[in-house]
Amino acid sequence: MPRSHQARRSLDESTPGTGLGLNIVSEMAHSYRGQLELGESKMGGLRAVLKLKRAKGEK
Repeated sequence: MPRSHQARRSLDESTPGTGLGLNIVSEMAHSYRGQLELGESKMGGLRAVLKLKRAKGEK
C-alpha cells in the first residue's frame, strides 16, 4: 500500500490528524499475515476491510 496523505484539512481544526492511521493499520495487517483492502463505499467515502487469518487451533 502506498504511503497515504491527508488530502484535505481535518473537519475539526482544533485537533488536526496526521494521516498515519491507514498506514499503521496496513503495517499491522501485514505483520499478522493479513491484508487491508481499501475501496469506495456504496454510501460514499472510504470502505476499509481488514482481513486477518485465524490463529492455529481456533474454530
